[in-house]
Amino acid sequence: MDTDNTITVEMMIELEEIDINLYRSVTLWKPLHARGVFGGQVIGQSLNAAMRTVKRLRDGNSYCTRLVIAKQRGRAIYTCELSFHRSEPSIISHQKEMPKVPPPHECFDRKEEFLKLLNDSKTPDKYKRIIEEQITQYSSFEVRVLERMKLEDWTNPMKKPAKKHLWIKIPKKLSSFPRIHQSVAAFVTDFSLLGTAMLPHGITFLSPKLRMLATIDHSVWFHEPFRVDEWFLYEMESPQAGSSRGFSTGRIFTQEGKMVLSCAQEGVFRVIFKRK
Repeated sequence: MDTDNTITVEMMIELEEIDINLYRSVTLWKPLHARGVFGGQVIGQSLNAAMRTVKRLRDGNSYCTRLVIAKQRGRAIYTCELSFHRSEPSIISHQKEMPKVPPPHECFDRKEEFLKLLNDSKTPDKYKRIIEEQITQYSSFEVRVLERMKLEDWTNPMKKPAKKHLWIKIPKKLSSFPRIHQSVAAFVTDFSLLGTAMLPHGITFLSPKLRMLATIDHSVWFHEPFRVDEWFLYEMESPQAGSSRGFSTGRIFTQEGKMVLSCAQEGVFRVIFKRK
């Protein structure tokens, strides 16, 4: 099993079948400054494995439940329970209204914004390496941000409301298998979600006072099928933080305004403040 700092769509969800109901990751991605493998990748791979069939917990006429246990060196590092629903017609339907934000072509390309910072003579060398790694790590995604990026947004951020919006898509055309699009979408739900809880406190993953940032639990609900190689809006917000934990929720909308996914995450972030 290899560990890599660059993401490709294939490595996000790629699995090697080594026995009945048993799969192994081919590559693991450890993000910059992370303590371990990216949690979103484990979520996406778990969904991919469950769709191929793993341990059965329950099989019903309309619903079935599967269990995935991820292990490293013989120890369980992650458990995931997945519920699948046979598609059926419904006479009731409603959804949250899509946020009123500019369309992707009116927003700012995240990679181009990073390149501007990289080529800016005012950017200290110690941050240029970090910017280069950010560009490389997310090279398999197109991401649009609503505001222009400034170096201070990372090094000395202002306190902001606990809400964030990103336009995201995979630039290369993927196959039409729902398993691929849902597994990649599950991966994406871990992007910036926990960090949303730090926005009101002026903290980023580069903040010297941040000592620990890790996910405790993460849930994803798929409402409708959608393609990740077409633009979708990822809305994130954090309604609560306390006791060194942050709680965030997210929703994904298609460009047409259909709400296709919801997610929720709780994480731990430990911060050291100077004593007065």
